[in-house]
This record gives sequence, structure tokens and C-alpha cells, in this order.
Amino acid sequence: MATQYTAGITQGQAWTAAIANQIGAVWENWTPTITANTGTFTSVTLNMARYAQIQKIVICQFSATITNVGTGTNGMVLTVPITMLDTFTNGGSLGTWRENAVNGNTGVFLKLTTSSVRLDKYDNTAYVGTNQRYTGTFLYEAA
Repeated sequence: MATQYTAGITQGQAWTAAIANQIGAVWENWTPTITANTGTFTSVTLNMARYAQIQKIVICQFSATITNVGTGTNGMVLTVPITMLDTFTNGGSLGTWRENAVNGNTGVFLKLTTSSVRLDKYDNTAYVGTNQRYTGTFLYEAA
């Protein structure tokens, strides 16, 4: 069993931003590069992207709207804020997403490389489209 990390906290002490900073548990914004798996999106709006790192675990929250799909097909790819450990299999599921503006499609974030993830629809069919908003959470181990 792992030892509980206390960051010098005594019983009954309040959890503060300063204590969270000691273990890296504070949310940080990041600006991923967002591309189509095939082709090119004409425009994408990043609504929100943030992450927190607790020791080697990186937790990411992401939301973007494809404002104009252009020639983009076969999914969306985004870069991650911190390089992934390479022992996890490419194509492994890291978390889930949902399209919440047009059709409610759902899917998973898959490891593509140590620096990027791909959003795949639950049934592996095409899903990207204009004015669709994708929101989700994924996590991985940092290198």
C-alpha cells in the first residue's frame, strides 16, 4: 500500500492553495494544438483546456468547438501538456468525451503518441462536424 502524502499537514489542518501547490495539484491552463486526424479543420475554438499533475499522474479537462470542419475527417487530435510515459500502449483508452452541442456523440481519448491523444467515437465511425463541441476528461502517467 502506498504511503499517504501529507505535505506537512497535521490532522484538522485546512487544505489550502499553498498546500495544493506543494504537490502540484493546482489546475493549470494549457493550449493544445488541435488538428483533424485526416484533412484540415478551417477553424477550431478552444473553450477550455486545463490540467493538474499529482506526482506522475496528469489529469486533463478539455473542451473545444469545431467552428468550421473544413476538410477534417476521421477524428480530432490534440497535444498533451506534459509528455506521456511511453510504456502505455498506443491506442489505449485514457478517458471519455461527449459532443454536447449538436448530436450527443460519445467516445474515448486514445493515446496516439507520447505527446498527443486522438478522440475516437465509441463505434469508430466518423464524427467531426461544424459547430460541434467536444468536452471530456482524460488522465495518464507522465514520463
